[in-house]
Amino acid sequence: DLGKYDQLTKLLRDPTSALARQSSRGNQNRAALTWQEPVFGQDGPSFKPTFKLSVPGPGYASKRVPAWTDRILFRSMDVRPMRYDAVQQDQILDPPRNITDHNPVYGLFEVVCIKVNKGALHSHVRDLVHGTPSGHKLDK
Repeated sequence: DLGKYDQLTKLLRDPTSALARQSSRGNQNRAALTWQEPVFGQDGPSFKPTFKLSVPGPGYASKRVPAWTDRILFRSMDVRPMRYDAVQQDQILDPPRNITDHNPVYGLFEVVCIKVNKGALHSHVRDLVHGTPSGHKLDK
């Protein structure tokens, strides 16, 4: 059901939506840091809808419109999606069948990390919470 996919896409791209407002709350510099789905193209995920599968299958349940209900969202400038896909149960199980009504979704991401000196971090946090770096208490 592309309608369900389009609803989430509209929320992610609409700066007035609650999802977008939550992404940028309290920091104008973070306004560009919005929730994203690791979709490689404009037509939605490259995998088939993940819900509602017929159990034991194969195929979809006849009483529901197939939809992408299982999604991965991320929010970081230090993450690059490498792969976004779903496990097609009926293609990996022998004999072919569905053991649940959802196909699991997974993502592979490249993440930029930095090494942090825990002692220095704790010291900086303590200074911010309890006073200035010189040890003087802040006026309340």
